[in-house]
Amino acid sequence: MRISLTDEVKQEQTKLYHKFMEEDPHLSWTKQPHTITGLIIGAVFVIYFAFFNDVTSLEMQVKYGLVAVCGSYLLYSGLQMKDGLFLRPHPIVWRVVMGMGVLYFMLLIFVLFLSVENARYLLTYIDPSLNKPLPERSYADHCELYTPDDPVSSFRHLYDTVNDEFILAHLLGWFGKAILLRESYLCWALSIIFEVLEITFAHLLPNFAECWWDHIILDILVCNWLGIILGLKLMNYFRATPYTWMAEKLTHMDEYHWEVLKSPRRMISVITLLVLFNLVELNAFFLKFVLWIPPPHPLNIIRLLVWWSIGLPGVREYYQFVTDSKCKKLGTMSWLCAGICGVEFLIWVKFGKGMFPNSAPPEIVWGWAIASGLFVVWAVVYYGFLNKPNQVAQTANKKTQ
Repeated sequence: MRISLTDEVKQEQTKLYHKFMEEDPHLSWTKQPHTITGLIIGAVFVIYFAFFNDVTSLEMQVKYGLVAVCGSYLLYSGLQMKDGLFLRPHPIVWRVVMGMGVLYFMLLIFVLFLSVENARYLLTYIDPSLNKPLPERSYADHCELYTPDDPVSSFRHLYDTVNDEFILAHLLGWFGKAILLRESYLCWALSIIFEVLEITFAHLLPNFAECWWDHIILDILVCNWLGIILGLKLMNYFRATPYTWMAEKLTHMDEYHWEVLKSPRRMISVITLLVLFNLVELNAFFLKFVLWIPPPHPLNIIRLLVWWSIGLPGVREYYQFVTDSKCKKLGTMSWLCAGICGVEFLIWVKFGKGMFPNSAPPEIVWGWAIASGLFVVWAVVYYGFLNKPNQVAQTANKKTQ
């Protein structure tokens, strides 16, 4: 059975949430907007740092000014932006998240109008160690699992791969994606598709070249599987056990039922979601490649945290748009996520001119062409003939209701 958050349910949740916040003496003050208090506190900080600091260099003055601009905008976002579907732990949290997304979006628009050389140079104001070419590294140079003559380990290549930072990144990344998607089948599909994309673009990025056991065993069956399981377990735990300080009818997380094969529109909507998820992943690799940002650098981690924060309400709003027939408008955070993903893509495409001289191997081109053709044939047969009686019955039930 499909679970959908209708307008009536959302209104009931909002009433129960605000009723609880007003009745609890320790939390009731957070129900009030406190816009004047926030304005005064913000003004005190701005005045203090603007008048009582001894910074004389233009570089530091610019940095202080940019931090003040971002902080002021996030303060405005937390106090004045509209609420979305997420209310817990407090609406102000998600307003600030929206402000972070808008700031990141504006930053990307600015970077898009730079040259790649100037973009790399500006990054040195954040970290002087940047703006240096990255060493090319391939994970497919040595694929022998058993190395009995190696002085370090009889499984040296496996040992080196396991000790790479991407192993932990895979696990934590899929833990976060499982919380975003909240459906095992969709997570597994996304996991397998991205490994196929790594093979597809291995001629462009050396990091995508991996041994077969790295793709299948370490990535899909170990790191991705463990991350997906832990993420879904956490989601199920909080859905089954609401916070004790919340009203009884409220649960912390909603269960998603994407029902990919329900209709052609639903299938296209889910495919669009998978495309955007994979594009966000690809953007991470291509951006750090063209901007010369090392994989373990904090900038990559900050980007992932920003994406996860805006992705939580973004996926929720998209799910509402896809599953609820009463919802006719794409949510604000969903729109913002799509915009950020698109601008990131444009940046690395623009900056990557001349950096990807290798053309796609024929087997990759033909493989995708054949797979796409078979998928189109299957969709026509399935929705045109096999699933047509079910769609007619569903339409008749809707008219009767």
